[in-house]
Amino acid sequence: MFGYVKPYPPELKVKEYDFYRSVYCGLCRALGQRIALCAELTLSYDIVYLALLAMALRDEKTEIVSRRCAAHPFKKRPMVQINDSLILSAETGALLSYYKLIDDLHDHRGLRRLPPLLLYPAAKYLKSKINVPKSLDDEIKRGLESLNKLETEHTASVDAPAEVFGHIMSAVFARVCGDGNNRLIGEVIGRHTGRWIYIVDALDDFEKDKKRGSYNPFLYNPDIRAQNMENALTGELINIEKAVNIIDFND
Repeated sequence: MFGYVKPYPPELKVKEYDFYRSVYCGLCRALGQRIALCAELTLSYDIVYLALLAMALRDEKTEIVSRRCAAHPFKKRPMVQINDSLILSAETGALLSYYKLIDDLHDHRGLRRLPPLLLYPAAKYLKSKINVPKSLDDEIKRGLESLNKLETEHTASVDAPAEVFGHIMSAVFARVCGDGNNRLIGEVIGRHTGRWIYIVDALDDFEKDKKRGSYNPFLYNPDIRAQNMENALTGELINIEKAVNIIDFND
């Protein structure tokens, strides 16, 4: 369900795209240093998006340095020095990846269950190294339990599971983005980002889920899929844009 929030390089200036990549590499380093080397495998574009938002809200000064890494041992890569935003984003992203694997164990059957089953010991070890508040851990678990209940009941509503996933992402973003108004902005952006991701993922997986017999809200209410979902997705993006416009970006 993750990996949909990607940059669109043609719309970015060269320096903007270079900065994006330096944040990506900085997050990878933060995962390896602050959690475990295997944690680097949990990095996704969505977490880079979260880190960028957190740095903007916290007005966190960034320093870019050139370093080699295991993935690129022969040529140094620019990467943002590890800061609070990167650490918080890395920890939260790793936690979400752990629960994504647990969800796969719950959903998959037969041979498809083998990969997450083999990865589970490493994922369990990884979770023991993640430093996040128990309250957030519990909130994510409760949210995923609610999501699994809706899926088990084969709900035909797209909005209900999207709202649950939006609530999970709202809690995640709030934790990373700070206090006061920053927290409120993070909650709003997280909620609508989560809703957008859930709907896009359901649309993207429709044919695959239909073939496998997996749950997908559009399978249980074909009339919803026939409607123009573009308006719903655009609505989520508009709400995100409104919240982003409140942020005081400093040069």
